[in-house]
Amino acid sequence: MKALTEDLLKWNEAGQKRVLDLALAQKCTFIIMIDGSDAGWLQVDEA
Repeated sequence: MKALTEDLLKWNEAGQKRVLDLALAQKCTFIIMIDGSDAGWLQVDEA
């Protein structure tokens, strides 16, 4: 994520951690794992 973000704007570690912490606190957020390692996250919400 950092490499993609840095192409567009300055990386803010604290800000990125805050966004991720808030997202992971939601019931609709899931960690994607590949071969037992975290690979990303998915957030699903119905409108």
